[in-house]
Formats: sequence, structure tokens, C-alpha cells
Amino acid sequence: SAIEQGINYFDTAYIYPGSEELLGKVLEKNGCRIPVNYVRADRIQPVVIEGDPGESASRTVSPLALACRAISDRIRQARDQYGEAVSKAKDELPLMFLSDDSVDMDYETFAAGWRAYREALTQYQEIGLIPVTEDFTKGVDLKAVYEEKGRFLSTYLRAFRKTTEPLKDIYERLRVFRSIINERNEITGKKIVFSKDSVSLITNGRAISPDILSSGEKHDFMMFYNLIFNSVRGSLVLIDEPEISLHIEWQETYIDKLIDICKMNSLQAVIATHSPHIVNDHFDLLVNKNAAED
Repeated sequence: SAIEQGINYFDTAYIYPGSEELLGKVLEKNGCRIPVNYVRADRIQPVVIEGDPGESASRTVSPLALACRAISDRIRQARDQYGEAVSKAKDELPLMFLSDDSVDMDYETFAAGWRAYREALTQYQEIGLIPVTEDFTKGVDLKAVYEEKGRFLSTYLRAFRKTTEPLKDIYERLRVFRSIINERNEITGKKIVFSKDSVSLITNGRAISPDILSSGEKHDFMMFYNLIFNSVRGSLVLIDEPEISLHIEWQETYIDKLIDICKMNSLQAVIATHSPHIVNDHFDLLVNKNAAED
């Protein structure tokens, strides 16, 4: 009835499994102008990729391999944009320093800005987005150095503090994805690791292929990959049977993880599920549908 009234803002709810395509059509028919994304029940099925012109046949690829490749491409793109911003800052720094417009910041303003800049760099380095670089002010009396070199340091900060902007969005997505995957696989010791060229799964210090993960681990990986990296910001996400192959503990924490992702990406989510463990203690978000009612 809410759909028929043209309502286009949803909290997490129950819908019939498999009805997501019908719901998307009804939403569109009734004037819903937000994008609709689907996380399908067959999310770990191999993907058939048609051969390029000149190739003799199509090939079958693991969706997890495609996901890792897509994340790697986004990391590479963000790193390239960061590199361009750094190169531009290096070119502009001498002119900024020699410009008549170059003025010293007071020390408190500089110190706060410098800490924020270095903390951002540390975060991005720790997660594998950019190479580790040494802070040239580490281990020194920053205030004493600023009293002597304040004009240069303030100019340096003005030139470089915005160079990290291209990394913010991908960092937040990587942070949330890594936190969820590593936390849910803590018992088995499996971890996800990011670098400039790849996304790797490791256990006991050695890399493993995503294809050797269990069915539940694959479903979990693709579920959160789609939500974090493929969902359009501000859209409605329709999720079909998130409980597939997941053990009960993962099911019981699923909604909490989903809520965090919805906040990060400004999403609304509609879930089709048969599992009371998915609902867990979130009865305030539940709309129970029975076939007999229709």
C-alpha cells in the first residue's frame, strides 16, 4: 500500500523473496526517482564474459575475482589522482613561498592543520593506499621549528593539505569493507589486504585464492562488496536472501553491518529473507508479509 501511494522513502523491511524486480518496476511506475540497486541471491555464480573480437570463445570468471579487480582499479585511480595533486603541489610550492600573499599562520592553527594532514596520510598509508613516507617533523620540537621556519611550514601545509582529497572516498569504503571481512573471519584467520596493485586474501601470512573460500564466505564477500562499492549513493538497495550459506552468528550481526553501510552511502535497504536470525533484535524494522493476507 505504501508503494501504491507513491512513497519513495523506505526503512529496512521484509518483502517476498524474488520480488525485487517487480518492486523496482512498481517504484518507477509510481514516480520513485531514486536509483534502485539489486543484490541478487545468485551473487556468487560464475560470470560469463564474451570473448573480444578475434577471440574464439567466451570465458567464465569468478565474481570474487572480478570484484577484487574492480577494487584494485578504484585504488589505482585514486592513487593516480593523488599523485597528480602532489605533483601540482610541488610545482606550486616555490611560487607560493615567494608570493607576497604568503603569510605565516599562528602556531596553533598550523599545528592543528598539520596534525590533521599527517593523520590522514597515516591512515591512507596504513590501509595500503599510498606508500609510507616519513614525517620530517617527527621527533622534533615542532613549536621550536615553527618559530624558525614558520613561513615555509605554513606554505607547505597550504600547498599539500588538500592533496589527500582524492583518497577520502575510497579510503572510507576500504576501511569499512576490511573491518567487516576481517572481523567476520577472525576465527579462521583470513584477512583482506590492499596494496597499490592488488586486493589479496591472506591466511597465516600467505595469499589464497578467493575461489577456495567457503560458500558462506563467498556470499558474505560479494554481499558487502556490492553494498559498499557498487551501490549508488542515496539509492534504494534491494537485497535478496542475505542469509544464504551464512552461519547463525554472521546472520545475527548482518543488520548492524548493513545499517553502518547505509549511513556511509546514504542508502535505504529492503531485505527479502526467511531467516529470523537476520532480523535478530531489529523488530522495529520488520514488516511481516504472509501469502494468506493477499
